[in-house]
Amino acid sequence: MAGVYPEDVDKLLEAQKSKLEGLQDSDTEALISALLIAAVLSLMLALWFSKGLERLFRIYQTEIKQKQQKLSDNAKQLQVAACVFENSSEGIMVTDPQYRLLAVNDAFTTITGYSEREVLGKKPTFMKSGRHDEAYYKEMWRSLDEEGVWRGEIWNRRKDGSLYPQWLTINVSRDKDDNLTHYIGTFVDISERKEAEQKLRYLSEYDSLTDLPNRRLMSQRVDRAIRIASRHSEKKVALLLVDLDRFKNINDSLGHAAGDRVLQQIARRLATMVRADDTVCRMGGDEFSILMTDPDLPAAAAVMSERIVEIITEPVLIAGRRLVLTPSIGVALYPEDGEDFDTLTRNADTALYHAKDHGRNTFKFYTDEMNQQVSQRLDMEYGLRQALENCQFQLHYQPQYDLSDGSLYGCEALIRWYKPGGGYQRPDQFIPIAEETGLIKQIGQWVLMTACEHGACWYKKGYGEINVAVNLSAKQFGDQLLETVQEALLLTGLPPRLLTLEITESILMGNADSAVEILFELKQLGVGIALDDFGTGYSSLAYLKKFPLDKLKIDRAFIDGLPDDMDDSAITSSIIDIARNLDLQTVAEGIETAAQRDHLISEGCDFVQGYFYARPMPVTNFELLLRSDTNGAGEAKTAEIDS
Repeated sequence: MAGVYPEDVDKLLEAQKSKLEGLQDSDTEALISALLIAAVLSLMLALWFSKGLERLFRIYQTEIKQKQQKLSDNAKQLQVAACVFENSSEGIMVTDPQYRLLAVNDAFTTITGYSEREVLGKKPTFMKSGRHDEAYYKEMWRSLDEEGVWRGEIWNRRKDGSLYPQWLTINVSRDKDDNLTHYIGTFVDISERKEAEQKLRYLSEYDSLTDLPNRRLMSQRVDRAIRIASRHSEKKVALLLVDLDRFKNINDSLGHAAGDRVLQQIARRLATMVRADDTVCRMGGDEFSILMTDPDLPAAAAVMSERIVEIITEPVLIAGRRLVLTPSIGVALYPEDGEDFDTLTRNADTALYHAKDHGRNTFKFYTDEMNQQVSQRLDMEYGLRQALENCQFQLHYQPQYDLSDGSLYGCEALIRWYKPGGGYQRPDQFIPIAEETGLIKQIGQWVLMTACEHGACWYKKGYGEINVAVNLSAKQFGDQLLETVQEALLLTGLPPRLLTLEITESILMGNADSAVEILFELKQLGVGIALDDFGTGYSSLAYLKKFPLDKLKIDRAFIDGLPDDMDDSAITSSIIDIARNLDLQTVAEGIETAAQRDHLISEGCDFVQGYFYARPMPVTNFELLLRSDTNGAGEAKTAEIDS
């Protein structure tokens, strides 16, 4: 320890202590700085971490809320789906891939009658109706396999065993991996719709009055029969048109309700007489048609037509009355008379009119000659319309003489048609066509007006009181007749007493009560009424005394045989006696000989007309006759004027 002194040691220790204390202070400051820095960094890190956690938490929270919302939405959708499933008006059934029922709704139970407990676990095939073949179901499964859906009408069986139609839709349900999980079927009962469709089809294809097929359905069946016959030469087709003669008289006299009952009875008769392969149709009004497919045609059609005549002419009992009807029948054959429904119908109609022209209550087959005549009728109808427009009609007058003194009493107005390039047309050719087409109304009005004009002119010229007779058609005899006659008298100035309207028995008998009323109204105007062609129609004495008549015209059919034919003589004498007792005058038509005239004078007939006195003559010739001396019989004078 030499050389070391305690004082040095103390100083050294003191210095070392000071140094250590300085170092300690410096370390403390560094530590504090480090701790401060570490604290700041830790705080910063904690803040950053907390921010990250907060952001991550918010993300998680958002995802949780979204999942909760999705779960809530799914729950709502499931609730809605369950509500729809249970409350749908459509039946719903769900099956597994093995077609076993997993669920059905209430509508399924209501429609099928099966409860949920009865069907779960079963295959829907237990409801099969048996109306569909295997090919039908194969097509269904093909559509499900290839397209994933099938829709169609299918018949199934209810629990009570009844069959019903349903509209069924089957959808295939698959998972995200495209694995089949379910079959879902929805269906509705379409029974009411099918019934409505059948009703509409009935209304469109059947006649509601007679329950027979109508023209539309007949057209389809005829065309189908023609198609079959075109492929098989042994198949033959005939179309028969049946029209009830003068059926309008029943409607006019007994009313349309009675007419409908008659049509129903005739329809039942026709329906019972045809074979199962034949079709009876009501074409409209009182016209029926029958479709026949028979290898023995046309002979079979002739036999059928004869049977129709027999069965229709059997009396019909309506409202306590026995009515007897007759048919006219026209027959057209495929392929001779047409190769489609319209052509066959048109040609059968042509044959029908020929049956009417040949006396009715018969049948006619169509021929080309008939078609030619129909074309002529059409030409005639067109010509009549042209004649009205171009004033081609004329009036000729046949003089009427008073048998008591041989004086010229009056005349009958007779229409004539002069067709440029065709000469005079016979009235018996164009009058029936005018009747059928309704043109007779216009023609009749023209005749009445023109005859009144001529009569008024002769009266004003001082030729005396010449009575003018005008024939009335059945078409004119209606509600407007009184106004037409009043207008003609007013416009022309002809005194009503100089006009005689000639009507036929058929007009009076069509609707007797209405006819009486109209005749009394005409009589109040002051015109005369003559019953034309008496003795050739009904000739009912009971009706005769009921009508306000002035004259009876004796048809020439009873004059031709006078005076030698005993029957004609007796009939003529009886008519004159009846007229005298009923205070009626008589007019004999068709006088051609002096012997006929003398016989009528002896029987007490009042007036006559005929070729013995004069042929019908133009108005200018008749006026010349009026100017001449008409006190004698006038044979020579009228012949000279008419020549």
